[in-house]
Amino acid sequence: MVSLINGAVDDSAGLIKACEQAGIDRRTYHRWLDRATGEVREDGRPEAERPRPPQALTVEELEAILLTCQLPEFVDQPPSQIVPSLADRGIYSASESSMYRILHDADQQHERGRASRRSKVVKTTHHADGSNQCWCWDVTYCASPVRGLFN
Repeated sequence: MVSLINGAVDDSAGLIKACEQAGIDRRTYHRWLDRATGEVREDGRPEAERPRPPQALTVEELEAILLTCQLPEFVDQPPSQIVPSLADRGIYSASESSMYRILHDADQQHERGRASRRSKVVKTTHHADGSNQCWCWDVTYCASPVRGLFN
């Protein structure tokens, strides 16, 4: 791709137009080229070392949040109830979304406390093929083939 773009630029096409025709951005083209040698280089973004953000929670803070969520008074509550309860006491350890993320990473954000797992039972419907097969106390809508006409 780089050699095609270089050939187009050598034939008096603009770099931006050549990159547009190739379907890449001009910045991508410059990232692919080594400016010192002019050769194509391997993409270093996946292996790049990214510094830890300065506002990231420390390991001690993460453990303190997990221990707080495991206290008997909070064990059956979601973070949407834990954070305001702690805020009423003047304690702020993390935001609600951070607490959800931390519990999810620790695999503790499933059924908290006495909450039971949601059932995936399919709702049943009744089907009548003949008379006196399905009874109901109120029949307010019965579908018919004609739109707007109810039997």
